[in-house]
Amino acid sequence: MALIVRCVYFYMTPLPLNPEGLLSFYPDENVYYNNYLLIEQKGFFNALLDEQSLWTAPLNPIYIYLLSGVTSQPILFIRIFNILVAAFSIVPIYKIAIKLFNYKVAVFSSLFMALYFPLIEIAPTLLTEPIYIFFILMASYWSLLAISQDGVKLYVYAGLFMALATLTRSTFLLAPFFLLLVMYLVFKSNRKIIRGLVVLLISFGVVVGPFILKNYILFDRFAINNGSGAVLFLGSRADTEGDEPPYRGKEYSTYEITAPYTHLQSEGDDRLKEVAINNIRDHLFEYVYWDVKKIGRLLVGNNHYWYFPFNNIVDYYHNLGFEKSALRLLNMLGVIIIVVLGLYEMLVRNIKQVLVNPVTLIFIYHTLIYLPFLVNHRYGLPLVCLLSMFCGMFFFREKVGSSS
Repeated sequence: MALIVRCVYFYMTPLPLNPEGLLSFYPDENVYYNNYLLIEQKGFFNALLDEQSLWTAPLNPIYIYLLSGVTSQPILFIRIFNILVAAFSIVPIYKIAIKLFNYKVAVFSSLFMALYFPLIEIAPTLLTEPIYIFFILMASYWSLLAISQDGVKLYVYAGLFMALATLTRSTFLLAPFFLLLVMYLVFKSNRKIIRGLVVLLISFGVVVGPFILKNYILFDRFAINNGSGAVLFLGSRADTEGDEPPYRGKEYSTYEITAPYTHLQSEGDDRLKEVAINNIRDHLFEYVYWDVKKIGRLLVGNNHYWYFPFNNIVDYYHNLGFEKSALRLLNMLGVIIIVVLGLYEMLVRNIKQVLVNPVTLIFIYHTLIYLPFLVNHRYGLPLVCLLSMFCGMFFFREKVGSSS
């Protein structure tokens, strides 16, 4: 079912199949494609030595590079392959739900992932979401198995998938350290689990460390990639309350600050960080309030997201018709139910399990790490997938498995 609805959406949507059209639909696709072209032109290792390699986290351009040589229509092939990855991402959520809860919850969360429109929408893109969601869910699954079964290989697999997630989107960089810190405080008398988490951290570091070391030695950047300055600046803008500028009828306006550099170049990235820090200092209390609101934007979205470029459901209906408006409204109401009941199940009914369950710890980390920055609902899709299981448990409470 998941595969069919994603293929139908792809067939009915005029996504660009040539490089010249990438800016017209999802502009970020063009950035990843340009970094793939850098590898194509200079070779893999020489491309890593170019400062343009800092423009994005490295894995998605490498992924595009590996797939692009399969056919003479690389963009078409990658879109189709990402549809397969997105559909296959249901497998780890099903396995996690079986492990934590029961069969009915597993089916419920799987159906949600199959039919939730924002997940369908990003499936055929060249964005990071298709593979990032897969890596996050696989990292959650292997972490859960590692903690419950205490196998060294399981910790290695968990660390590797966390590394792949981090190299896809660098905001996940501190997740293993967060997991180790919390688990140490909870399980400090359990040496097997602590040793296992150290193994996880080592396997993570073996993969991620060389990229950070390379950037530090060559470019004096102790990071995986640039871009944090732009999202911190946009997340601290008073005129948008830290929201996406187009949602508020504004321009991104980063080049006015970074010129003659772009926001992806190191000099521009540093300038944006400086302005962002000043914004936070000047609007500290408002900024904290915006960060609280960002939880809703991350997990549910807001009217600016759901009805863009229109202001509300009425305008959306008058411009796009009943069917699209009804689908939009049903998806919005559905995710509100998933988030509200999922959070209630996770943080109220199962509060005693939160700190011993790596799945909930990954959820907490992923939520908190985004709040200082620009967020939109696309960034929160892995979290909604995880919450769908807990929402399912609200409706289908039969038996509860143990994660420890």
